[in-house]
Amino acid sequence: MTEDFVIKAGKSRTITIAGDSDSDQDAYNGQLASLSLVGVKTLNGTTVNASYPMVGATHTVNSTLSIGTATLTRGPSDPGSSQTKEVGTTGYTFSSIKVTAGSAEDLTLKSVKFNQSGSASVDDLTNVKIYVDGTAYEATVSGDDYVAKFGSGIKVLKGNSKEVTLKGDIVGGSARTIDFDLYRYADVQIVGDTFGYALLPTASEVAASADDGNFHSAQPNFDAFQVTVSAGTINVTKASSVEATSIAVNLADQPLGGWEVDVKGEDITVATMIFQLYLSGDSATADPEDITSITLVDASGNVVAGPEDGVGTAENTNGTVTFSDTVTFKAGRTIYTMKGKLGTDFANDVTISASTTPSGWTTVKGVTTGVTITPTPSSGVTANTMTVKGSALRVSVSPTPFAQTVVRGINQFTFAKYILDATASGEDVRLTAMYPTLQVLGTANTADDLTNCQMYDGSTALNTGSNISNPTNANAQGDEITVTFDTGLTITKGTTKTLDWKCDIAANGTGDTYAFGLENTAGRVVSTGLTSGQDITETLTASNGQTITMTGSGTLTIALDSSSPSLKLINANTTGNTVSALRLTSANEDITLSQLILQLSGTGSNTPSDVTKVTAWLAGGSSAVGEAVFVGDAATMTLSGVTIPKDSDIVLTLKADIAAIGTSQSNPGHTIKIDWDATDKDSSGNSSTKGIGASSGTTLYASGSDTSSNGVKVFKATPTVAQISLSSAETTLVAATDRTLYKFSVSAPSTGGIGLYKFTFDTATAG
Repeated sequence: MTEDFVIKAGKSRTITIAGDSDSDQDAYNGQLASLSLVGVKTLNGTTVNASYPMVGATHTVNSTLSIGTATLTRGPSDPGSSQTKEVGTTGYTFSSIKVTAGSAEDLTLKSVKFNQSGSASVDDLTNVKIYVDGTAYEATVSGDDYVAKFGSGIKVLKGNSKEVTLKGDIVGGSARTIDFDLYRYADVQIVGDTFGYALLPTASEVAASADDGNFHSAQPNFDAFQVTVSAGTINVTKASSVEATSIAVNLADQPLGGWEVDVKGEDITVATMIFQLYLSGDSATADPEDITSITLVDASGNVVAGPEDGVGTAENTNGTVTFSDTVTFKAGRTIYTMKGKLGTDFANDVTISASTTPSGWTTVKGVTTGVTITPTPSSGVTANTMTVKGSALRVSVSPTPFAQTVVRGINQFTFAKYILDATASGEDVRLTAMYPTLQVLGTANTADDLTNCQMYDGSTALNTGSNISNPTNANAQGDEITVTFDTGLTITKGTTKTLDWKCDIAANGTGDTYAFGLENTAGRVVSTGLTSGQDITETLTASNGQTITMTGSGTLTIALDSSSPSLKLINANTTGNTVSALRLTSANEDITLSQLILQLSGTGSNTPSDVTKVTAWLAGGSSAVGEAVFVGDAATMTLSGVTIPKDSDIVLTLKADIAAIGTSQSNPGHTIKIDWDATDKDSSGNSSTKGIGASSGTTLYASGSDTSSNGVKVFKATPTVAQISLSSAETTLVAATDRTLYKFSVSAPSTGGIGLYKFTFDTATAG
């Protein structure tokens, strides 16, 4: 034996000497065999205390005993071909064999030893483990050998197989090779469970060829596929996540482009990177050297290179920026963004395209291997194009609120809405003042009827305290109103914001028509770039705004609604019979109806005793909003919770409870009509039907004409007719007598029986 091994001081090691038995021992049957140790040589000349020869156990040759077999094949997880892998590759399967037990006996797998015959050193590999059935076993390294021992052993039942796989991580060894062979068949230590003999595995062998992943008679008996270790790699692509966008002038850290750098195998350092800058559009006054403080920033916002300034003159819109800082690109995928500051020579809509050719980067080396690496690709990688947009703001008047009539005395009424549009701005916009235009369209010198005017962003007032605006009569027909914001309002670039302009309206004012708009004169809006502080030349859309007309109070009208039912038959002694529906309409303000006057119409065909009670209902309501009893032909109903929204209408449904048939009660055949009485007046000649205006706070009296509903006709009992569906057999017409054509039922109510006199049918054919 020529393989060295170490015995540590104070320790001992047991060395087992074994030999292989030929498969044909017929010539030696019955003979005795033993092995003897005749000498030990140490490297440092240490004397070995021993008595030689040391004779081992004697064994009798038995040529007739049939023991188990173990067959080796390449494992299914084997890579299947030689590969090139980068430094940094983890969990790679270098080699795999499958052990199959024969039919004679079960086997126990004790250990496996792989020999690393490549040029890589032990330091180039880490986390090397041998796996069986997914369980990892530590591999002990001895020279070039990696050995895994399986304790009490792994059972391989006869006829079954186990796959033995070696995996590990590559941490070094660029330009070197890794080759985990099975040097000897005996390096797979396996024992038969029945007879207890160690078995020498066999395999189907082919002619020797280096690193072919096959079994050979010559050693190594299994010549595994080889891995060649390459240096790390670095590849650059466009980062789609750094989107094309608008960028501002005179503002630091504007995005100029983004790249995704994919580093594999190891961290990589780059000493110099050159990026090209291309300007297009109206770039007559701007050039690449007007782009300054250019940096390269990683995904966490850390500056990894720069700041540097662009290079290039007005005559040459192709410029460059060179980063000469040594940058370490970490293994993995990372997004890097180029940022810079554009000078004031840039005009709107100039586009900037940044690109780089990675293969032109210089002094590119792997941090672990120190090997020079060529980045890819060798062509230019162009980032998304950025468009220069200076600070910009468009201001216009919204078409809402619509022209309308409102009641004097309203506080914080919305006269106008102003749309602030920063979608074309390259930076956020700061607004500090506005000058809405007030037009007094009716009675002159009444601007002062409007007070406490404020601009609102949602529910937040922007001008409070001393900044609240109060129009004056300095100009008889109106004037511009100064609105100074308490603090600047920010409109985020790429967005719009709508502000509400509200004023209080004097209850006792004399002005009748106003409109707030906007002139397109410079200075009517004061805004700057939020960060750059540059003044903005706003784009103003002139508008007179919507006309708002004043009135003292709202109006209330009542009419019969189209949903009011046609004449129908009903049973006496029943409740909740719908008799009519009234449409209540409000103009100029919300109105809460408090009192409704009703009358029995067509009194020649009814009497007050026909109706025990009338109730009023709103659509969807679960309870009545009012009820009344007729005194004579009239009923006064007090209402609760009936509010008609401004410039809208609601329907009030009237339902009647009908008395039983009898003396001084209901009479059969009577037609009951319940309508609104428009002619009932109070002592001042106003309608007795009235409500309260929400804005004016005044009592409002209903207007309109008496309604004329169709009513209901009362009987002690009325029949109910219902169709009955035909069976499937009855729906098919065939030539026969007494065929069923129609089925129906007639039922009487609980109020009394009915007598049937005649049925009339309509007939029609089809097809």
